[in-house]
Amino acid sequence: MAERTGLIRHLTQWVISTALEDCAAWQRQGINLHVAVNLSAYDLHDLQLVPHVRETLNATNLPAKRLMFEVKESAMMDNAEQATTTLAVLDQMGVNVSIDDFGTGHSSLGYLSKFPVRELKLDQTFVTQMEFGGRDAAIVQAIIDLGHELGLRIVAEGVESHAVLVQLCRAKADVAQGMHICEPLAP
Repeated sequence: MAERTGLIRHLTQWVISTALEDCAAWQRQGINLHVAVNLSAYDLHDLQLVPHVRETLNATNLPAKRLMFEVKESAMMDNAEQATTTLAVLDQMGVNVSIDDFGTGHSSLGYLSKFPVRELKLDQTFVTQMEFGGRDAAIVQAIIDLGHELGLRIVAEGVESHAVLVQLCRAKADVAQGMHICEPLAP
């Protein structure tokens, strides 16, 4: 709805500001974390995105590496040239970019070498089915191996059981997230 009504810019700016302000507050308490913010295809084409990120990082006195933008494959493919330009500028600033829900989009693997990404978030549709073996486990292992060969960090989403967590450890996923590990928390 925010995208359809044109409010996405204001919503995204508010989320970025709030996330970085929370991160700065944690840093002052000695808790050194990074924050991740989801971006839509509209955000990647917003000429105000980069200046807002730069200003907010300066205002919070945080290094850019503390910010991660999560972008779905489909958002990168929508006007790939503009998305690449925006992501390249963010990358040059030191902001990290993650491909969210990897494996469910319609993009080509060739784009993994074109987009400046540092992380793949493996979609939960594959991860949650791993404990039953078969093709899902093989797909997860193949994506982890490919990502590591490309120098990317692999995050497995949707870890809902100890059995899946053990399999992901064996497969050498870098990070796991899901209800088995921790439910979402307030700042």
